Amino acid sequence: MSRPFTPGFWTGRTQAEPQAGISVGALPADRPRLSVIVIVYDMAREAPRTLQSLSPDFQINVNPSDYEVIVVDNGSPRPLGEAAVRGFGPHFRYIYVENASPSPCAAVNLGFEASRGEIVGVFIDGARIATPGLLERVLAAFQVHPDPVVATHGWHLGPNRQQFSIAHGYNKDVEDGLLEGIGWPRCGYRLFEISTFAGSSRNGLFFTPPESNAVFMPRERFRRVGGFDLAFASPGGGLANFDFFKRVVESGPCTLIIPFSEGTFHQLHGGISTNVSQEEHRKRVASWFEEYRVVKGKVWAASRVPALYIGPVRPEVVRQLGVSLDKVIEASKPGVPAKGGYVPRSDLSGLDFLGIGGQRCGTTWLFEMLRRHPSISLPEEKELHFWDKSTLPSRSTSLDGYLDRLRQMPGPVRGEITPAYSVLEPGVIENIHRMFPALRLLYLIRNPIERAWSQAKLDRSREFGKGGNGPGDDWYLRHFSSAESIARGDYERCLRNWLQFYPRDQMLVRVFDELQTDPAGLLSDCFRHLGVEPELPGVLDPEILRRPVFSTRGERPKQEYLRCLEEIYSDKIASLSAYLGQDFASKWLRAV
Repeated sequence: MSRPFTPGFWTGRTQAEPQAGISVGALPADRPRLSVIVIVYDMAREAPRTLQSLSPDFQINVNPSDYEVIVVDNGSPRPLGEAAVRGFGPHFRYIYVENASPSPCAAVNLGFEASRGEIVGVFIDGARIATPGLLERVLAAFQVHPDPVVATHGWHLGPNRQQFSIAHGYNKDVEDGLLEGIGWPRCGYRLFEISTFAGSSRNGLFFTPPESNAVFMPRERFRRVGGFDLAFASPGGGLANFDFFKRVVESGPCTLIIPFSEGTFHQLHGGISTNVSQEEHRKRVASWFEEYRVVKGKVWAASRVPALYIGPVRPEVVRQLGVSLDKVIEASKPGVPAKGGYVPRSDLSGLDFLGIGGQRCGTTWLFEMLRRHPSISLPEEKELHFWDKSTLPSRSTSLDGYLDRLRQMPGPVRGEITPAYSVLEPGVIENIHRMFPALRLLYLIRNPIERAWSQAKLDRSREFGKGGNGPGDDWYLRHFSSAESIARGDYERCLRNWLQFYPRDQMLVRVFDELQTDPAGLLSDCFRHLGVEPELPGVLDPEILRRPVFSTRGERPKQEYLRCLEEIYSDKIASLSAYLGQDFASKWLRAV
């Protein structure tokens, strides 16, 4: 959402409040073309390398008058100090914030207030060394395009992402030795030789990352998106940088440009996400995704804006280029979509299929029948409600815990069935698809009139009990017309939401009526869809297949109820018939 620019809005202070504890160096007499904002916190070892990599002695083919570097020290207990920062050049400026927030969001916005450039760049993490041609490529991109956003991929110094490599002895001394071994800072591009892709760039050079530690845009675009969102209060900002990048590239027409052979390289420091164990890293990432959901009212989904590339491919990048091409080849295989976005763990095994519903459409029967197959594993509890937990605050299981629970099952084909998944919002489905693009889906549908009546009877027994006086007609009519009941019977909308992201051949749709007419055929089709033996002896026992698992049949709805339900669903039934190419109207209308 676009927000007006006021100093108070950007920093969390009102204009009338004094900005105590902030020291701002003198502004340069001539306005530079580019301002680079660098946020630091307790980085006495790392920040000088970052600033050196942005200095005119290191950056090639740029003049000191072309740019300024604004260092915002976000309350470090050991401040860098203005003298240390100014030592890199007169166009380096220092701001120290006392009593700073643990989140860097206000610090970035403060740096923007102090900046003068018509182009603004943000290094939200001041522990990342830049390559020598970065600023040259940024300025070149703005010469070619009138309103670009320039962003780089990110790397971690060391043999693996640092939250993994520290478990195997990687530390600051090892890192110092790596930098010395490549002759840094004399040989700036050799950083590629001692690094690996950061988590947000794990899909390689040819996929748009969901964030960037070096992102540049016109000053007006920064204003238009409202800067960094101060509601992201987690130490380090959580997904604030992801949110900012997404809003920047989606704020009106955008030409996203990624320079080849340029990037930023993360140094090991007391970071929020990297200098911790793998288990702690997973917990923190899960908390950031939850904070994003609370702040934005939706689950995180990365932008799909494609990128253009500029600049040469240097020989030092050849190894990284090979890894990236492997990613492209993998994504081009049939049934595997292009990758993108951030996945909060390295091991996403354990989930092979989902039963997504619908409610009161035979999913309990399906659950009991599928678990009879020796190659299919399901949890003891039918409905895990993991993916719809945004509507269930009591469900606090992390993605790690969810997948670990599934992986503990014997396999080889693992899944779960939760009917509420049929009505997930597209953003949640997109997130599932990003992590599990090969997922197989099972969806049972039923005459929506019969389904709504069955749900009403079940809810009646839960609310009023099985004995005594039940509800009146008004209760039933309100229940039939409720948004929840209608959404669960709007099968076409549910299908369209899921099939936005999954190919049609990964979704098996079957009708509840087949439970009575051909349960063996229905179950065999489900087995085939899941890639297991479809007709094992003993699994398709006719007596067991026809045994009701959970039924509310027997009581028929009043004619008044039928008229109400037909009015709600007649058009939806006709539309679903056209969408799936089957005549449901003749079977379902007046069939209850």
